[in-house]
Amino acid sequence: MGVEFNWRSDGATIAHATSLPPWRSRRVQRRLLAVVLAALAVAGTIYWRAQRGLAAARADIERVIAGEVLALQTGRNDLLVAALDSTYAPWVRYHEENWLREAAWYAARAAARPHVVGLRLGPGRAEVAVALSDGEHEWRATWFFERSGDAWRHAPPPPEFWGEGVEFATDHLSLTAQGPDREPAARLAPELESLYAELAATYAPAPAVRGDPSEDGGRAWLRPPGRITLRSFPYGGSGWSSDYFPSPQLALEMWTAQERADELARGARLALSRAVLLQALGRTRPDAGDWWLLEALSLWHAQAWRPEWRAAVQRTIASGSFGCLLDVQAYGTEPTLFWQGDRAPLERSAVQPLAYTLGEYLGTSYSAEQLGALVRAIRTEGSSWDALQSVLHVSRDSLEAGWAAFLQSHYGG
Repeated sequence: MGVEFNWRSDGATIAHATSLPPWRSRRVQRRLLAVVLAALAVAGTIYWRAQRGLAAARADIERVIAGEVLALQTGRNDLLVAALDSTYAPWVRYHEENWLREAAWYAARAAARPHVVGLRLGPGRAEVAVALSDGEHEWRATWFFERSGDAWRHAPPPPEFWGEGVEFATDHLSLTAQGPDREPAARLAPELESLYAELAATYAPAPAVRGDPSEDGGRAWLRPPGRITLRSFPYGGSGWSSDYFPSPQLALEMWTAQERADELARGARLALSRAVLLQALGRTRPDAGDWWLLEALSLWHAQAWRPEWRAAVQRTIASGSFGCLLDVQAYGTEPTLFWQGDRAPLERSAVQPLAYTLGEYLGTSYSAEQLGALVRAIRTEGSSWDALQSVLHVSRDSLEAGWAAFLQSHYGG
C-alpha cells in the first residue's frame, strides 16, 4: 500500500508544472509580434503614401479648377479649353458653343473663389465636390477629372453617372433622359406635347415624298410623318441630330436643380421646334441656304432667348454686321459663315442671338397663317428667298431694313 503526498504552502495546493504548447513559447510570441509590427509598418507606409498621393492629386486638381474659374471670370476662352479633356470632342464643342452663357455666369461672380470640399480618387479619374464662395453666398457642383499624361483635365461625367435612359412618351413625341435629367423630363413631357400641338397647327407635317437625293440637290427627304423622338444628349455639343440636345448636367455653371431643369426645358423646346419645322418641310435637315430662316423661327417659337446675348446683338448693330446672318449657310448641324463685299465678318457667337431677334421680328410682324404658308412655300418654291417674295412680298433689302429698325427699337439702347 503506497503513500501519496500533497504538498501545500500556506494551505494552497501546489499544482504540478505542465509543458506549454509551442505557439505560446516566448520565442514564437516574439516572432509573431515582429510579424505584426512589420505588417503594421507596411500598412502605415501604404496609407501614408496613399494620403500623400491624395493630397498631391487634390492640390493639382485645385490648381486646374482655380485656372478654369479665373478663365471664365476674365473671358479667356483659350485657357478654359486648355483645361478640358480634349479626348472628348463633343464635350469641348459644348463649351465652345456655350462660352457666352458660362462666362457670363462666372463674370457676375468675379469676386468668388473656388475650393475643393470633397474628393474621390480612382485609377486615373477623380470625382470632385467643388464650392464657389464670395464670402456671402456659396454655390456647389460635382465635377469630374481624368488624368492625361502628367496633368488632370476636366472631363464629362462618366457612364455610371448617367445610368440607363428612360423614355417618356406622349401622343406625338417621346423624350428620353438619363441620370439627374430623368425627373425633370417626366414633368416636362406633357408641356412639350402642348407645344407640339401649337406648332403643328401652324406648321402641318408635309405629306410623304419619294425622291432621290442625288437628283434633287442632295436634299434629305423625310419618311412619312411619325412620332418625334427627342433625347437629352449626355456627351456634349451639337453635331449629331436636330432631335438631340445637350444635357444641362454638362454645364459649368453651379446651377441649382431647378435651374438645370429650366435649361433642360429650353433645350427640349428648341429641339422640338426644329423637328416640327423639318417635318413641315418633309426633310431630315434644312437646305444649306434655308438654315438661317428656319433657325430663326425655331429659336423664336422655343422662346430660347438668353440675357447674355444682348451684348452680342448690340455689337453687331454698332458694326452694321447683323445683316451677315442672311448669308449664313449650314451643312448638317454646324453653320458655316459667309459674308459679302466689304461687310464686317460676323462672329460665330453672334449667330444664334441674331437668329432669335430675326425670328422675333418675323413672329411679331406676321400672323401664324403667314408663317405657316412661308414654310410650305419653302418646300415648293425651292428657297427661302423665293418663299419670302411670294408669300410675304419681301425682298432681301426690305427684310433687312425692317429687321434693322426692329433691332434699333428693341436692342439698340
